[in-house]
Amino acid sequence: MKFVKSEYPKYAELAAMLEKAGELKEAEKAWRIAAQYARNSINQHWAEARKNFCGAWAARYLVEKEAA
Repeated sequence: MKFVKSEYPKYAELAAMLEKAGELKEAEKAWRIAAQYARNSINQHWAEARKNFCGAWAARYLVEKEAA
């Protein structure tokens, strides 16, 4: 049986880097992809929670930015 490496770590690390850079919409997309690749429910839940967090803050930031 051939071992297939999970893509979850790649997308989770990318999402974390995007979050740190303040690219919340892009981080939200990366977390969504990471959640799809997650092999266990804990990682899937974490990625979905981060996706929701980034999406909420991105929307909030864009509203505040447009109001300024």
